[in-house]
Amino acid sequence: MKLSYNQIESYARNFDPALRGALIYGPDHGLIQERSAEVLKRILPNPDDPFAITDLTGEQIADDPALLFDEISSMNFFGGRKVIRIREHPEKAASAIVDLFKNPPVGTSQELGFLLILAEELTPKSALRALFEGGGSDIVALPCYHDEGAGLSTIIRQELHQRGLIASQDIIAYLSDVLRGDRMLVRQEMEKLDLYAGAERNLTFGMVSACIGDLAESTLDEIADYVATGNIIEADKKLRKALSQGIVPIVLLRSLSRHFQRMVHVVGQIEKGASLDQAVQQMRPPLFFKQQPIFKKQLGLWARTDKIRRALNLLYQAELRIKKGGLSPELVTERTLSSICKQATQR
Repeated sequence: MKLSYNQIESYARNFDPALRGALIYGPDHGLIQERSAEVLKRILPNPDDPFAITDLTGEQIADDPALLFDEISSMNFFGGRKVIRIREHPEKAASAIVDLFKNPPVGTSQELGFLLILAEELTPKSALRALFEGGGSDIVALPCYHDEGAGLSTIIRQELHQRGLIASQDIIAYLSDVLRGDRMLVRQEMEKLDLYAGAERNLTFGMVSACIGDLAESTLDEIADYVATGNIIEADKKLRKALSQGIVPIVLLRSLSRHFQRMVHVVGQIEKGASLDQAVQQMRPPLFFKQQPIFKKQLGLWARTDKIRRALNLLYQAELRIKKGGLSPELVTERTLSSICKQATQR
């Protein structure tokens, strides 16, 4: 079963325990863990029962395809339903998983085990995605993409509201810009902000920047600054650091796109007659004073909107190439960053 974007969040919270299996995949590891926990709560009376969950790897199933069929057919030792979970290299078991649902064991959904698959980002050509998106109404695919834009702002508002914290639109916009990516990271930072605020429920920029401002100096921001200033050596170093930290190339490309989108907006204001200082001061979310000197330097190198749009097009094309597959995402990202660095110093 394939869900629309607007259906996913609600469906995961109200997961149907009568289903036979679920594929939870995507680049947001925190969200994968969150939705996995929600599914287990709906399937098992006690999700913490170690005897109710059997973990298998893709390699184990590929070596012995009958193993998956046997585990699905067996009952929980202490009664009740059983979950068979595949977290490591599930694509290697794709053939056995497809066979399982084409020729399922005899029994009702409550008599048979539930198959839960957790995977990294999968292309539309993936055999697992094809199966769980189009294999019928008793199995479902739950993609977990990084919260962005309005979706991320909504999550932040919900987290603040649950904690009784009050924030202006500008602060929410700032948090949306800083807290990119992993859902679990967003929740952790909101919890930290709650503790930092103490009895004060009305958040100020000073409070937020003091508590979460260190994230603004993250590896992603450093990469954006080095690329926009044309420092190819440091950009490459930070790129390798980001990849070693597990940052997904597409997330990195989108982070760069957001940076250049802010630049194109400011340069557009300057082209309309605003001064550099006026255009920077009008930025929303506002740019903190410590970031302004380097940002203004970048604007000097990227003084025309058409030049910035060429860089944005390179980033867009790089993401398309990665999604089509066939090329190393890391190599595509490295070449794209190098090309933009070179553009920075060209007139």
